[in-house]
Amino acid sequence: MYIKSKKEEHVLGFIKEFGMASLKQLICIAGATPKVINALLHKKYIKKQDALYYYRKTEKDEKLFKCLEVLKHFGQKTDWYRRVKFPFYIIMFMNEKVFHITYVQETSEALMSAAINASDAERVIVAVDNSEIIKKLHISKPVKYCTINPFKFIE
Repeated sequence: MYIKSKKEEHVLGFIKEFGMASLKQLICIAGATPKVINALLHKKYIKKQDALYYYRKTEKDEKLFKCLEVLKHFGQKTDWYRRVKFPFYIIMFMNEKVFHITYVQETSEALMSAAINASDAERVIVAVDNSEIIKKLHISKPVKYCTINPFKFIE
């Protein structure tokens, strides 16, 4: 089996980079179509488990998944994006600006505040499960906060 189209190659590259994604994330971010996803499943390049698509033996990374939800919000408006390492999960370029995306879970506010402050990121998007977590964060750089479910930017 081989990759037959540029679209299949692009979607497979996305799943390889991030390891997993939901159907909506694949459609909104990677521009996937059901036909492309079915072709990749049929060729066994990816697998489906529950509601997620995985690359080979990758397991779900809940923090990365939530950061992909942020990226999904921007859809294909981004010029580029990449997976990065702690304290961020994704870096994206949009509107001539670089943004670092991370997720902060309850009980890790102090650690993540320190790590984000020590980073060289200039613009940060922090995803949280609820707005109460934001009150416990002490980040000294420009930050946009959002909740994931439902997705909403917090002013």
